Amino acid sequence: MRTKTLLAAAAAFTLSLAASQATPIFSANVVGYVSTPLTASTLTVISPCLDVDGTGTNNTVTTVFPAPTSGDVMFVFNGAGYDTLNYGQPRGGSLGWYLNGSLVNNYPLNPGVSVFYLPFANGTNTQVGTVLQATNLVNPYVASAGNISLVASMAPLAGGVTTVLQYQPTSGDVIFFYNGIGYDTYNYGQPRGGSLGWYLNGALTEPVIPIAGGFWLQPYATTTWTQDFIVQ
Repeated sequence: MRTKTLLAAAAAFTLSLAASQATPIFSANVVGYVSTPLTASTLTVISPCLDVDGTGTNNTVTTVFPAPTSGDVMFVFNGAGYDTLNYGQPRGGSLGWYLNGSLVNNYPLNPGVSVFYLPFANGTNTQVGTVLQATNLVNPYVASAGNISLVASMAPLAGGVTTVLQYQPTSGDVIFFYNGIGYDTYNYGQPRGGSLGWYLNGALTEPVIPIAGGFWLQPYATTTWTQDFIVQ
């Protein structure tokens, strides 16, 4: 019941994709891996932080979650609610990911988005792939003004959302970070007598995002999240 309540609260928002005409300049390929611990029956926000081929467009649910357990469930925000993917083997069917009764092992999950993952058992999800690195690396999933999207860094980074992940906020922006039982709500602005910045419960606090993690972003104005990340 708690799972449904938390997801339903976020589904009340709508998503509008922000298109960009910028062209990224890619660097040489670097391969790596990122592991995320999973706790049975506990929601975790996970992002595709590595890429299958360096293009940023060909990841699928099977490349991001290569070794799921039967009974695992994934919730992917679709702009108005959630696509609910279940991993298992229905009678007469193949083992794999299912959406509304259809096998969807090619369901796209690319860098820049995040999903809610509900594992059936304790374990670890290990992503293996190419580090997506470029100048002018634009996140295509940021919602337009007043809307909300479940986003993540395009590059495999951890740290402050502005100082490290390079999201440049506008006064009035809001970030909702899932903390395991609810949300920490960060507001960007300048309260009377205070400094311009991110605030959590009245305290100047920048959101810190873990590697392969994500967050809800509700921008005050339509914006573009651009990262420059070159490791080689």
